[in-house]
Amino acid sequence: MRGNDLGPLHGLPIPIKNNQMTGGIRTTSGAIIFKDHVPKNNDAFQDLGCTVEEIDITLLEPYDSFGPIQAATAYNNLAKHLPEFGDQMTAYGQYWMERGSQVTTANYAAALGRIDELKATFDDIFEAYDLVLAPVTRFPAFINEPFPGSITGTSSFPEQFWNGAFTMHSNATGCPAASIPAGFTPPRPEQPSLPVGLQIIGPKYDEETVLAASATFENAHPWIHHRPSVS
Repeated sequence: MRGNDLGPLHGLPIPIKNNQMTGGIRTTSGAIIFKDHVPKNNDAFQDLGCTVEEIDITLLEPYDSFGPIQAATAYNNLAKHLPEFGDQMTAYGQYWMERGSQVTTANYAAALGRIDELKATFDDIFEAYDLVLAPVTRFPAFINEPFPGSITGTSSFPEQFWNGAFTMHSNATGCPAASIPAGFTPPRPEQPSLPVGLQIIGPKYDEETVLAASATFENAHPWIHHRPSVS
């Protein structure tokens, strides 16, 4: 050991969830558009001095697991405005209030129990690591279309308009997280390159490390000069 400083994040241990783009390994992020995607080596965080490891964790499907809480909150906070402003609300907003009116006490309590399990999972991860890296969304930006959209999955919730499969876990646990620009999707004949976000998650109350890692990554990989083509 020579004791050299390897970079501004020297020694920071970070796991990468196994749907994060990993050089040389087919990485789909659960999206059909990435079914044959093999990213090039990207040692951005290693170059900054981090110790990066891939972890394999199984997380609950987020929509049906935690959706009852958000739906009930929307109903309790906003349903009183339906008589006066209902015709001005979006179909998305109306959906949440209608869905919230159907949430039972048992549904709500079960969701709270799942959040406690998730908190324990993240507590175990942060015993060994300082940060977790993961995607922000399941798929890139999509064409604007009427609610609920054409992108669907197994959830009973509107997956296209919610599109928070990888951010809901940090929201549910209260862990600080940041979304930063990480690159672009490969160009396709029917679709140009689209921006991709990197999610940096830290342990509770450690916003400082999350923000420091985000700023360091952005300084090393600036993106502000990128401009989309305008038709």
